[in-house]
Amino acid sequence: MNSRDAHKRILITGARGFTGRALSVFLQSQGETNLTLVDRCVDAVDGVSVCDLSDQSPVASLVSEVQPQEIYHLVGSFTQDFNIDFETNVLSTKYLCDALVTTQSSARLLLVGSAAEYGAVAASDNPIVEDQPLRPTSVYGLTKSFQSTLMQYYSRVHHVDLVMARTFNVYGQGISPLLFAGKMYEQIAAGGRMIEVDDVSAVRDFLHISDVVRYYHLIMQQGVAGEVYNVGSGIPLNGAEILSKIAEELGKDPSDFTAVSAGSTAVVKQLFAEVGKLHTLELKE
Repeated sequence: MNSRDAHKRILITGARGFTGRALSVFLQSQGETNLTLVDRCVDAVDGVSVCDLSDQSPVASLVSEVQPQEIYHLVGSFTQDFNIDFETNVLSTKYLCDALVTTQSSARLLLVGSAAEYGAVAASDNPIVEDQPLRPTSVYGLTKSFQSTLMQYYSRVHHVDLVMARTFNVYGQGISPLLFAGKMYEQIAAGGRMIEVDDVSAVRDFLHISDVVRYYHLIMQQGVAGEVYNVGSGIPLNGAEILSKIAEELGKDPSDFTAVSAGSTAVVKQLFAEVGKLHTLELKE
């Protein structure tokens, strides 16, 4: 694949989301201009089309019409409602894979997994490698693990060109306030100084959105078909430490803020990535 080919047809699903917007900007900065942007719903935004990715027929039509060479499948939901998350995270993936099989497309499809798939890990399991057993503890993690199983099936049986970025925690301005980091941004914007997190002692792996989309592009270009790559920093951070990073990003003094626990205790106390497999791809560039 030639990442310098400005005429390469690239399809991005979930293009109106936090990651989709960041990826679109990044790809354009790399000279990629032939982008087809779709999402489930848009608010009169130029350049983004509507496609119900949980409905097989419009997905098949989309792939047939665009004939993409690369697909970044970023649409996803984390409502913890099984029916919603299953439709968005699992069925959309199945229908994209089915469309590639039906059209005999050679397009490469990048799926975005989640560290939530690993679920119930012991402290001694860290840093987590890609072949760690998947034991999700949430509906979201469960549906994402189904997505991983679909990837294995379509790669092995139908020889679809699939790669997966299994992403850990992301931070960056504009992230959803439903997510850990997003709650921090929201409280800081509201003038808060005592920033509540579910469990300040829980250790997680955070990576800035600018690095996340850069790694997605790297996996798309250099990843081995059928393989999963952890996308994270490999650095364990507690709530106070990620708060400091966010404050610095916003140009604020980290000492002005204090992270405090909201009262709940994390089921999984430590979860951070082994990223050696990801970093080997950089040596190929």
